[in-house]
Amino acid sequence: MPGAAAVAPAANPLDKSRKFIDSAATDDADTVVRNFRSNIKTGLTSAQAEELLKEYGENCLPEPEKEGLLAKFIEAFDDRMVKILLFAAFISFCLAFTESAEERAHAFVEPAVILFILVGNAVVGVWQESKSDEAIEALKQYEATVANVRRNGTADGKSEWISVAAKKTCAWRYRQCQSR
Repeated sequence: MPGAAAVAPAANPLDKSRKFIDSAATDDADTVVRNFRSNIKTGLTSAQAEELLKEYGENCLPEPEKEGLLAKFIEAFDDRMVKILLFAAFISFCLAFTESAEERAHAFVEPAVILFILVGNAVVGVWQESKSDEAIEALKQYEATVANVRRNGTADGKSEWISVAAKKTCAWRYRQCQSR
């Protein structure tokens, strides 16, 4: 509209937070610690941990959607060689109609065999993929379920070490590793 003043979009308070999260994997550890208002020696207080949890949410990756068997079956046909074979079966099927009545039944055998092999290949592929998905789920049961974090530390370096359930897939960053 002529004469209307341009209005700048309101700054989103989450933009700064999102920037910290997006750059946490590439920034050096001291910058990450500073951005999240933490301290290497003392760790976070329980109140800070709760506040960060509310602000950023859980430190976990979303579970991918499970693909259904029908989607996996259809995906098995999304291959260049399979598409060429399907096209060849289609052409062969069309040519079978041009055969005489006596040879027509024999002419349909070739496209039927091609389709049978392709469907069989897709069924075996879906079965193998399902079995591998089950194996991955079984392996997830052996994931580490506990991580020790420093909470409520003091300036003299004494901290309360607590165990946190870490059953979800998370992005962890090690600053240093020490054994107790």
